[in-house]
Amino acid sequence: MMFSLMLALLVPVVVQSYLHPVDCNEVYQSGSGMNGVYTIYPAGNTSPVQVFCEMSMDSANPGKWTITQ
Repeated sequence: MMFSLMLALLVPVVVQSYLHPVDCNEVYQSGSGMNGVYTIYPAGNTSPVQVFCEMSMDSANPGKWTITQ
């Protein structure tokens, strides 16, 4: 019973994180590997922020940077 309750409470958190990335790394993990402007939610569902995600990687730049203005 306790496990079922914990699972029921945890599922919305997992789904929410999957639907709304909090940073460029999560955008990248979801399959978007191109540089560009993306909407992330760093403070939850009610805080959409448009950012430029630098996804390219080379020896000097490990990639997946979040850039805001």
